[in-house]
Amino acid sequence: MLWDVDEGPFDAYCSFIAGGGRVLAVTQGGQLCLFKAAKNGFACIATLDLFDDLPDTERDVWSHLALVGNRLYVRNMLGVYCFLMHY
Repeated sequence: MLWDVDEGPFDAYCSFIAGGGRVLAVTQGGQLCLFKAAKNGFACIATLDLFDDLPDTERDVWSHLALVGNRLYVRNMLGVYCFLMHY
């Protein structure tokens, strides 16, 4: 184990995609986080609330992320959403 986080948005279910020294994570509450990852720690680069227009009861994400090209697919309690990534 490289890191351990006991509180905040990562204390419940999270889904991760990693590559190129970065980690993209989505929390159970639908917060998307991009981290720069290294052996000595991780640093948050950016965050985004994917479903901030929905009530809390409909935001839950219980699936893995899927990244295809520049499209990120996320499934919450209502359906599957596609987000266009600009990087």
